[in-house]
Amino acid sequence: MLKQRLLVALFLWAYERFGRGSASEAPEAEIEPIIYERPVRAQPQHEPAPIAAAASTPMAAPAPTPEPVVEAVPSPIPEVKVEVPVPEVKAASAQPDDLKVIEGIGPKMEKALHAAGIKTFAQLAQTSEEQITAAIKAAGMRFAPSVPTWAEQATYAAKGDFAGLEAFQKTLTAGRRD
Repeated sequence: MLKQRLLVALFLWAYERFGRGSASEAPEAEIEPIIYERPVRAQPQHEPAPIAAAASTPMAAPAPTPEPVVEAVPSPIPEVKVEVPVPEVKAASAQPDDLKVIEGIGPKMEKALHAAGIKTFAQLAQTSEEQITAAIKAAGMRFAPSVPTWAEQATYAAKGDFAGLEAFQKTLTAGRRD
């Protein structure tokens, strides 16, 4: 509290001493206001046409472009036949594939398929829907609603086209066609 009073007293002393100035000093001169006058621009010698008048002035249509001339080819172009190789589904390998990549197949379903002898994507791609359903029932499991798409998904995986498999799976809902 004492520090605050001392600071206020010091401030008031400095204000009286330096802020107002002393009476012996000459009075301050009045400051004259600065008036800025804009320079006058030279008027253009011609006035631009009003915009409305320009819009109402009729304009000439552009000249028509000539049609391109097509010349007949003197000799016929030979027809080329291109054969696109169809990728083969890889043969059953000794190493089982991860069938859980197929949407709708979980760890238990994969065990049921392995028990039925379906261990690779190629085998699953060649297995009918009835055979898959029988393998699921033989393992004591219920029918999976996504079974109709498993062979098609396995075909992509057997070819190694996992980008195509992913794109196909995006069209499915819970492994089923919409």
